[in-house]
Amino acid sequence: MKKIVILGGGISGLSAAWFAKKKWGREASITLLEGRPRVGGWIETCQKEEFLFEKGPRGFRPKGNGKQTLALVESLGLQSEIVSCNENEKKRYISRKGKLVPFSPLFLLKQGILSAGLRDLFASRATSSDESIASFFTRRFNQKITSQIIDPLVKGVFGGNAEELSIRSCFPTLWEYEKRHGSVVKGLLKKMKTSPSPSAPLLTFKTGMARLPEALAEQIEGEIHLSTPITKIERDKKGFCINEKWEADLLISALPTYVLAPLLAIENPFSYTSLSMVSLGWRKKWLKHRGYGFLVPSSEKGEILGMTWDSEIFPAHNRGPQTRVCVIMTGSHPDATLFSRALQSVEDYLHHKTSPDLYAISSAYQAIPQYHVGHHEKLSSFRKTLPANLLAIGSAFEGVGVNDCIALAHKTLTSQNCENAIV
Repeated sequence: MKKIVILGGGISGLSAAWFAKKKWGREASITLLEGRPRVGGWIETCQKEEFLFEKGPRGFRPKGNGKQTLALVESLGLQSEIVSCNENEKKRYISRKGKLVPFSPLFLLKQGILSAGLRDLFASRATSSDESIASFFTRRFNQKITSQIIDPLVKGVFGGNAEELSIRSCFPTLWEYEKRHGSVVKGLLKKMKTSPSPSAPLLTFKTGMARLPEALAEQIEGEIHLSTPITKIERDKKGFCINEKWEADLLISALPTYVLAPLLAIENPFSYTSLSMVSLGWRKKWLKHRGYGFLVPSSEKGEILGMTWDSEIFPAHNRGPQTRVCVIMTGSHPDATLFSRALQSVEDYLHHKTSPDLYAISSAYQAIPQYHVGHHEKLSSFRKTLPANLLAIGSAFEGVGVNDCIALAHKTLTSQNCENAIV
């Protein structure tokens, strides 16, 4: 019987365990080791009295890589537990000098979207194999679009700096459009013509996003050991020995690279950034805006990345009249500091001063890998340093979102490399 050990019980490790079960069935024993006392990684739902607070991702969209997520949800039998977002979720806002401006066609026109689109059609192609996101959009469109639209978007998704992050790794589709068609606009138009992709709603579950990792843990039918940090990985002729206890013919790591690399005595080429989230709940409806929330560009100095209006996004989670918002900040700070800054941001941006009835604070230390310029080369070099029967997955490689992590786990477990690794 094949012995498969999976390191890490976040969504990547759990998905890998599920796909391994589907692939080998009773021909393999599956053991998953997780350092924390629970599964789910950065996916965590907190229920405080009548308030549902998400301490991590709020949902997933069933398009692109999200199709694999939806297939996983269906294979787990969770279709009846899916909750769809409010139609107002499509409305987004951008902060302009502290005032919330709707992200609308008028807003785009004011950023010169029409002239920028024409510029893209005639802009020269990149001469290097990669460049920063800011450089790409400024070269192809204009500085205003880069600073007012792309910058806050990059901060909101990656928690990073558009001047430093890679267009090739963070937005591979746009990079490919330029490479193949010489223009982002041409690539988008051809995509819309040949395979139109309708918008997909944001989905979650009746009890929150934690339902997905919980269901995986329940149905994997393998050994799951919680509160088991990985302290030692030894190689032998047969494979690996983990913590001087678990033997593995195939080792699958879903650990952050800064945890895995020292265990293998190799260099970690990737850096990560930390985020903090403060969820606030009031037992009354006072939010005047309708929509998903807002983002804050770097030009507005401060640590606030943005805010989500959770009671508006998923009203199905509201138990009676309530308002729930989540303030997202860079870095990791004491709870008292985070709470104070969150209250101040609610007052500054939403002009509401009353204290919340309940709240939840979470700090995600080194949670989001930073795909700096040249990430694809670092990734290739890193994978070459790994033993043949060790497969590495997770957010450091091909996308930081839930959909990306699940898609990479599926791709890895169904690849020829996986077949070769366990022979």
